[in-house]
Amino acid sequence: MSPNAISFKTSQASTPHILIKPHIFEADMHLEKTQTHAPVACALWKSNQVVDAFQQNEQHAYLNIASHANEDRPAFKLQLNEGNGACFPWHHDNAGGGTTARDRGSRRKITVIVYLSEPPTQGGELVLMPFCKPELERRVTPVVGTVVAFRSECVLHRTLPSFCDKAHNQRTCFTIWLESDDAANAPLSCALPPELLTNLRERRGDDAGAVPYSPMWREFADKLSTSPANRIFARLVYREMFEASLRECFSVGGGETAEKRTRVALAMHEAHMRSASDALREVADALTWVLRQRIEENK
Repeated sequence: MSPNAISFKTSQASTPHILIKPHIFEADMHLEKTQTHAPVACALWKSNQVVDAFQQNEQHAYLNIASHANEDRPAFKLQLNEGNGACFPWHHDNAGGGTTARDRGSRRKITVIVYLSEPPTQGGELVLMPFCKPELERRVTPVVGTVVAFRSECVLHRTLPSFCDKAHNQRTCFTIWLESDDAANAPLSCALPPELLTNLRERRGDDAGAVPYSPMWREFADKLSTSPANRIFARLVYREMFEASLRECFSVGGGETAEKRTRVALAMHEAHMRSASDALREVADALTWVLRQRIEENK
């Protein structure tokens, strides 16, 4: 198995940064050596049973899950979390659209996780966070035989730090990422209603504090919760939560290497934040107001 890592480029660097998540390893089923060492998982992957289950269920028809030819099966990975505080930070499983008209970018729409071991001694839960709906937050304990499926292109999620005292309860699972026949990053209908544009203009004045946010922001937040468009605002609305999870993930093990990993991860996050326009920040502030209201209502 290989270390789980993320790769990203910055304007200052000529080569991509590679950030390894400590104590997390994975094996890609597209590799021949993985197919050889995991024949049962390979048979499931080649059978397309998971894809068929979604395509044949009328309740899931709106997802337009794609069929796959032999050479183009969905991403499928085996994963091992050794514990020692290893975790995943908050993220979506769809990085966004491509940079050209022909390149649609990622089409990932559904993530399916199957847990293969007893739960860790402590932690390791999967946390699902629908956008601006704290009352719908769910935590899933990674118990053998548990299957989780969710719309990972629009639902924020992470895994909590995992701690194990025995090899048999190291967190193991396999994950399949299902794609959509229609582009998961097609142009999105998320334009602000005129009433909300007016509300923002009124709040830009000198007496902005005297102008309350419109209750219609709650309706707009509800619309965004089931749309990939919420990825545009997630880092701004959940800024502190993102930063805390990045520190948890990349500081594992301590020492100079962990400190460097954490600095780079936080710098990447800050770069995303700085790229947001003033208009996006205004909308994000309004959505943050909705989120705080709902957190108070659910106490």
